[in-house]
Amino acid sequence: MEDDRNGTTLHQMETASLICGVLSIVFYFLSLGFVSMILGIVAIVLGNRCRTQGGSVAGFVCGIVGTCLGLLMLLEALMILIGLRPFIDSLFDLLRQTHHSMRLI
Repeated sequence: MEDDRNGTTLHQMETASLICGVLSIVFYFLSLGFVSMILGIVAIVLGNRCRTQGGSVAGFVCGIVGTCLGLLMLLEALMILIGLRPFIDSLFDLLRQTHHSMRLI
């Protein structure tokens, strides 16, 4: 086994990359986009280090998929918030008007 500078074997990095990549995809389906994106980035970094040392690319590919899915979920959440913005603004205006009219009584 080839050792990294920190003493970590190539096999351990491949395994960690694959686990993080698969978990990033799983967390996407559990609607945890932020966690999915973070684990995907970790899998990409570990997978890239393995690829340069001749390791497998499965964790790297799973990390890319998990990161893209997590980013997609965060963009979807942002679109929902932007879509609800007019409704939230009108609700706050209604509450302000109600509060103002109650002070006049």
